[in-house]
Amino acid sequence: MKKGYIFDLDGTLLDSMPVWKTIGRRYLLSQGITPPEGVEEFYKTMTFHETALYFQSLGLQASEQEMIDAISAMVAEDYALHVEAKAGAVEYVKKAKEAGIALCALTASEKGYLLPALKRLGLLDCFTEVYTCTELNKSKQQPEIFVQVAGFLGLSVEEVAVFEDSLHCIQTAKAAGAYVVAMEDAAVAEDKAAILQAADQYICDFTQFPLV
Repeated sequence: MKKGYIFDLDGTLLDSMPVWKTIGRRYLLSQGITPPEGVEEFYKTMTFHETALYFQSLGLQASEQEMIDAISAMVAEDYALHVEAKAGAVEYVKKAKEAGIALCALTASEKGYLLPALKRLGLLDCFTEVYTCTELNKSKQQPEIFVQVAGFLGLSVEEVAVFEDSLHCIQTAKAAGAYVVAMEDAAVAEDKAAILQAADQYICDFTQFPLV
């Protein structure tokens, strides 16, 4: 059994990807603007600045900063009140903690909206820490971030299992030397074949998955 687990949050422990998929549409509707069909696909590869210009072209009168503030508030409310854990995730994390496995989270998202969700779901106290890429000044495309976080647990990267949903994160964790469990998520369905090839194990939820 591995001595430590490093959990991704969005799309892995938390069923939160629909928040991000729908936030632009919901924001436009909140401002009285009917979004064009397929608007999510149109802006999903844009920077926030480009998205702001696009929304303004649809008739939005808000400034870029006003958009950032409003969308951030909507996302924070979603996480604080509505985002749920993946099936079996809470029980799995608690079982791992009871088994004496060192647990932490590593996320590319920000703590401001994640921590209220984790606290509400009873997960926050299970982790020694929630690490963010921003705080560590590294991305999940750099293998050393997984080595560093394993070190925070007092372990080598070979002694930990990493739980991730995104293909590039799975590949990076494998390159670092970790054992990787891939979590199925609709947001990355188009990458499933590559994920199956890259990960050590692939799961649809945590309900029947044993400790590794």
